[in-house]
Amino acid sequence: MRGPCARGTKAKARIQHDMALINREKFSADKGFTFEVAGRRLGGKILELHSVTKNYPKGFASKTKPSVVLDSFSYTFNKGERIGIFGDNGSGKTTLLNIIAQKIQPDAGSIVCGVNTAIAYYEQNPVLKDTSLTVLEYIQEAAEVMHMNDGTTLSASQFLEQFGFEGKIQHSAVSTLSGGERKRLLLVRLLMQNPNFIILDEPTNDFDIFTMNILEQFLLEFKGCLLIVSHDRYFMDKIADTLFILEDDGKVSGYVGKCSEYIAYRKLLKSEPQNAAPKTEQKQSTPSPKKKLTFKEQKEFEGLEPEIASLEEKQKELEQIMSGTDFDAISKANEEYQKVSERLTQCYERWEELAQYAD
Repeated sequence: MRGPCARGTKAKARIQHDMALINREKFSADKGFTFEVAGRRLGGKILELHSVTKNYPKGFASKTKPSVVLDSFSYTFNKGERIGIFGDNGSGKTTLLNIIAQKIQPDAGSIVCGVNTAIAYYEQNPVLKDTSLTVLEYIQEAAEVMHMNDGTTLSASQFLEQFGFEGKIQHSAVSTLSGGERKRLLLVRLLMQNPNFIILDEPTNDFDIFTMNILEQFLLEFKGCLLIVSHDRYFMDKIADTLFILEDDGKVSGYVGKCSEYIAYRKLLKSEPQNAAPKTEQKQSTPSPKKKLTFKEQKEFEGLEPEIASLEEKQKELEQIMSGTDFDAISKANEEYQKVSERLTQCYERWEELAQYAD
């Protein structure tokens, strides 16, 4: 039978998710600020990929995945493009970002970067190299002021305040910051460099609602190119209007639209029968009986409830670790948190799928 605990777990997760989105929208409305930065101009040539190919080293790829990450991918970036990257885990999203940012070299093909293109790359697990500087000194190394569209300027100190670094903390050593604060500080430094091409790899894993709302406001006013990887559909829908779809065979296809629209489109394709029989006139028929779960599905359904509860408890434990000050522990917990969250999402979706047929 469908247990009340499983119902409650699912409902609780939905409520928490909805409240998070409501809070993000409310925060933006209450603050009422915008980040209209007078960004660095892009040239006629921004960034071009010519037949870029990348393979996993032998034995690196999983057994179920081909070794080809990218297969002769070519693309010319244009001004103002806001592109999200969509693909299954292990499909090569971060590899593609690293190639575009020229952190790693392709096995074949070439990348041509325009002379005026200034790339800022926020990596999944960023590390601050010099933690002996104060917070303010660390930002001033990038720039002393940020020029705004209305002709005014924000000093490094004022820009830090916009991201929650106020008062005495600006004169504290970077080494005294928590893991989350260090990642937020690195984001401030990247933006302070006034890039015109921003690459973000899973920023929503690291930041709280406060930081995410400020980042969203900045990006919505940003006039350069954006390239984003994120499991946060709300963030992707709000910021990206085009997708790169990484296929299993290393090909990259494009989709013009929001991430949620593409996910709905994929579900629609999967639900459509491959070889639909032609419609024929039929006499009025009785409705088909409701589908019943097989014995195996029933056992799976019963097992999902305790697994969901266990995963939710694990999330809380990892969140406690990530709120601490041990950066190495935070980094490890962050990686595990991503895996737990992905599995939890799978469990929610499977529970919902099976619940409609459970007795």
